Amino acid sequence: HVKSQTGLDICVSERLGWDTEIKQDHDGETKLFIYLDNMCEYVDGELSWDDDSIERLEWVDITKLSSYDLVPPSVRLFKKLGYL
Repeated sequence: HVKSQTGLDICVSERLGWDTEIKQDHDGETKLFIYLDNMCEYVDGELSWDDDSIERLEWVDITKLSSYDLVPPSVRLFKKLGYL
């Protein structure tokens, strides 16, 4: 499923858990978002996506994470991993 949405082949190396967030989506409706936290290894492919299913997708250096506007579940995960 990841390949069809991102163009990347990956291998899940570790399942870290999950988190949730309730917030207003781009369509104006309040929704429950579920974040599945996995450590993955890149196998192959070129980064690409369909604008309808993914808001933004890019490679980011770990040292630059703090300069991004991260959602609270991502902040919690990156702190747990020692990236922030």
